[in-house]
Amino acid sequence: MKTTKLPAAPPMEANDVAIVTGGTVLWLVGFVVLLPFHGWLSAHGHTDWLWTCLAGFGLGLIGIWYCRARRDAIARSRQAEAADAGGGGEAAGTADGEATDAATNPADGDATGGGTDGAGDGNPSARPE
Repeated sequence: MKTTKLPAAPPMEANDVAIVTGGTVLWLVGFVVLLPFHGWLSAHGHTDWLWTCLAGFGLGLIGIWYCRARRDAIARSRQAEAADAGGGGEAAGTADGEATDAATNPADGDATGGGTDGAGDGNPSARPE
């Protein structure tokens, strides 16, 4: 019996910034909850729990920065592709060639935009048409 090979599914769009921010907040909450018990943790040799939470929070901040930079780079890339396809290769933006802020810098902290516009960045102006 032969099995047919199905085509690979397209990558799933997600709001990575909101996901990483949620995890970072959880690490901070863990640190704050354990902080009053520092004496007990120290007496029982478990201070590494406290510092693990703090390290998770610090790495989460780096992750938020990375995900925001990645989201913005993807939006700029899609905008450049759309400009190349529709405008003969000139940069989209103002008359002097600078990109407009509204198109390149979507509102920060928008946790509702995960995949709703096809761009995955919560920016309704980047919706493909």
